[in-house]
Amino acid sequence: MTLSLVSLAVATLSLYSVSALPTTNLNERPIVGVLTQPLGTENSTSKGSRSYIAASYIKWVEMAGARAVPIHFDAPWEQTEHLLSQLNGVLYCGGGADLGNTSSYGTAGRRIFEHAKSANDRGEFFPVWATCLGFEQVVMLAAESDSVLCDGCFEAEGLPLPLDFTSKASGSRMLHGMATQRPELFRTLSMSNLTENSHSSGIEPQVFATHGGNTKLSEFYEVLSTNLDANGKEFVSTVEGKKYPVYATQWHPEKNVFEWGGVGKLGEKAIPHGADATAVSQYLADFFISEARKSPNRFATTAAEKKSLIYNYSPQADPSGYFEQVYIWGE
Repeated sequence: MTLSLVSLAVATLSLYSVSALPTTNLNERPIVGVLTQPLGTENSTSKGSRSYIAASYIKWVEMAGARAVPIHFDAPWEQTEHLLSQLNGVLYCGGGADLGNTSSYGTAGRRIFEHAKSANDRGEFFPVWATCLGFEQVVMLAAESDSVLCDGCFEAEGLPLPLDFTSKASGSRMLHGMATQRPELFRTLSMSNLTENSHSSGIEPQVFATHGGNTKLSEFYEVLSTNLDANGKEFVSTVEGKKYPVYATQWHPEKNVFEWGGVGKLGEKAIPHGADATAVSQYLADFFISEARKSPNRFATTAAEKKSLIYNYSPQADPSGYFEQVYIWGE
């Protein structure tokens, strides 16, 4: 290998940080945990709290070759921690749960995030994906401050947008493959309305600034894209961890393929369903699950694995009509 090639290899390894693991001996049977959310008003003291997962998140994981396990937000932490040790990654969904540290959902999300960081610090690869509310949650957790969230600041309910890429996007772990192997899709993603946004809260770009922003946040994440809401107010829309395999989008890649209802003022036109939009959804699902395959975690027994899988439950039509289907637990 020439000196220039050695330099290139070193640079690439530096770029990928903890994600730069050997691609041999990959786990071809990855299982991802999906965190449930309270259904309705959360009662953190009730053992029978109702919870749900929109089926589109489960399908999104499955379409890339993984299986899913529900992680119940109100389960005892010892039980959740044991489950996490057998999983190959975690997905934080979008939704409307209380992210505060005093809520049982917020507490569960924080503990899972800390578990993921600790596992990676020990050299045990463990990726995290977070969408919309999940995006806001993992940003707040990395910042160690609720103040970074601009609560109710944006008008982006049912708003399809292109991504305004930063200079870091094309070289990022998340989007490098698209930029180099599917440059036309990468370009279209920056020009056409392929991403669906459904949020009123979010994170302003200045919060990530090296000077004047939240230092912990600027050290933890690389900002890959921003967007403008319906009123021209800018928000951060895509990030990835600099050191940790944490990936988050304020927008919804799962909706392009699996959600068909009307959202906001645009109704059924709010969610892009064209070939390019579905290709973006598939690309990101494939990327996240390719990260999950780097985790060697396994269930102790086949029986324990089968008992935990989402296949033990049946999705139903969403009673609220917002999602196509949901999984619901509790009375």
